Amino acid sequence: MTIRKLTERGGSLTITLPKQWTKHYSLKNGNELDIVEEEEGLLIKSPHDGNSIKKISVSFLKLKEIVWQDILLVLRTNGYDEIRITVSDEQTIKKVRAFLEKQQLGYEILGQGQSTITLRSISNPGVEQFDTLYKSVFTTVTEYAKKIHAIMKNKENYTATGLLHEKSAKRIAALCKRIIIKEHKKYGSYKYSILECLENILRNITAIYKDIDELDGAVPPAIINTYEKIVTTIDALNVLYYGFTYEQYEKVKLIITQIETELKKQQSRELCWEYFLTINEQAKTILKSILAQRQ
Repeated sequence: MTIRKLTERGGSLTITLPKQWTKHYSLKNGNELDIVEEEEGLLIKSPHDGNSIKKISVSFLKLKEIVWQDILLVLRTNGYDEIRITVSDEQTIKKVRAFLEKQQLGYEILGQGQSTITLRSISNPGVEQFDTLYKSVFTTVTEYAKKIHAIMKNKENYTATGLLHEKSAKRIAALCKRIIIKEHKKYGSYKYSILECLENILRNITAIYKDIDELDGAVPPAIINTYEKIVTTIDALNVLYYGFTYEQYEKVKLIITQIETELKKQQSRELCWEYFLTINEQAKTILKSILAQRQ
């Protein structure tokens, strides 16, 4: 472990990196670093570490689709840069491609054979990859919310890999923020604001999961019903952002208002109440941002 002191410069706090680190990772003035928020604290990573590409080969032979999907999510969360996959037929390759397109995990197809497909992480994305990554954050947050809803209805639906959606979305959101900071004139601040709302929603979904995990017995139906509306809102915001209509906007606005009314009737000590309230406020902010951009 290396301990560094924070130094105030120009109103901001900065740290210096040990010389052996900058030499080992070929860091120079102006290079960017990834700062990832983990449960234990902040993790600093170099996206320019060309000497250490994390690779792995895996076999999807005889694996069920839901199993290899979870494997890909685990590998993405654990920071693998390149994945070589062996499959039984071309149909599985098509399914892998479809899964990557839907989930937007931050991988691109590097190569493909009759029974293999190689994926490469978009670890240092360019402007041309922004839209794909940005959509990925929306998609991952939506899928995460749906998984927690399934666990709420039946705790037997729990899978450890399902909870990795939060880390995956955080990593991709960090990449998007980096591009926005570079290209602020092109993308403006509203996209950055939406990303921060989505990250806040992620944190609160995880807090909801922890609450229901500690609960003895089944989750009360009223809690499940309220959360189901919240999941519907998150999903609808995703659809609205990429296919705006005023009719859809009014529908989402109505759901948010209904949730707000329900929460006002509940007591603040109700299970998950505070998290529901925060998520709904973030959803309202995203909705306003989407509308403002269209006007």
